[in-house]
Amino acid sequence: MARKKRANNNLPKRDIIDAGCYIDFEGFAGNKYQKFRPPILLGVFRGGNFRQIVFTEKYRCAALDPGVSHLVEYCPDRAEYLSELAKSTSPNKPLFAFSEYEKDIIEFQAKHKITKRYRNVLGISKERFNKKPEAFPKRSSDNPNTLVEITKTLGISAPEKLAEGGVTSRLKDVRNYSDSRQKWAEAPAEIKKKWREVLEHNRSDCECLYEILKVLRERV
Repeated sequence: MARKKRANNNLPKRDIIDAGCYIDFEGFAGNKYQKFRPPILLGVFRGGNFRQIVFTEKYRCAALDPGVSHLVEYCPDRAEYLSELAKSTSPNKPLFAFSEYEKDIIEFQAKHKITKRYRNVLGISKERFNKKPEAFPKRSSDNPNTLVEITKTLGISAPEKLAEGGVTSRLKDVRNYSDSRQKWAEAPAEIKKKWREVLEHNRSDCECLYEILKVLRERV
């Protein structure tokens, strides 16, 4: 049996950090019937610009009227978009995400491997923390490997995150109104606020990934 290749958790150089594409999915967790459920939306931070792509038709009208300042697009061809996104990256311009989850989703949707162009920010962070613990005295001992705790460890200012399950519950509420223009136009203000909160949560996650790698590089 072939040995599984060890993930590359070395800290990238600054030019690679700046050239990278930072992504984060939002959607519903897998279950026993469907391990990799299709993501509802994708956040992409690249070259200082942020955009979101909504794939699921039930959220189309919310995507067309998002109520946020950044670009939100609707794209029904999830597999094609993810395949083209992966092709636009390389080992020197990687896809960065917080864990292996995004890689698994893209490989499942696009039907090809992206290992050489994908980097796991959690894995990189843990490698640096373990290699040079004296540089990170503020590291939490309770739950140190969450995005929230890593940003705290590194002194990165980030908006308050939604509670666990907060994104899922909001997505469930929003989909009751977002499958037609009329229903979305008449949706209560609280529903539209929940949609904005999901979008801003996703944006914060993407941008934090970039900030984490920048700070880690500065502390080498």
